[in-house]
Amino acid sequence: MDVEVEKKHSEYGIASLAITIIVIILWIAGLNIASLTNYFSGYLFVFLFLGVPVAALILGIVGLIQKKRKKIFPILGIVFSILELFAVGSLFVLIMLYSQ
Repeated sequence: MDVEVEKKHSEYGIASLAITIIVIILWIAGLNIASLTNYFSGYLFVFLFLGVPVAALILGIVGLIQKKRKKIFPILGIVFSILELFAVGSLFVLIMLYSQ
């Protein structure tokens, strides 16, 4: 008898997508959060908008290589993490160009 086991969603993929969505919401809601906290604004920016999406990207990759798991959440987490990192990088380049 051939029993087909239903694939579960990857927990790493779900975590990757959730983290990325939270960072994007924080990005949209508090784009000028660095101006509110002058003391540690640089560290907050680096950790929240660069470090956390890199961690989400790693979680997405780990979720993608899991066997016998659905792949939609890891793929979405990877795509959104890359888009968010690209947006942060673009903003950083624009700030560097226009700050002179």
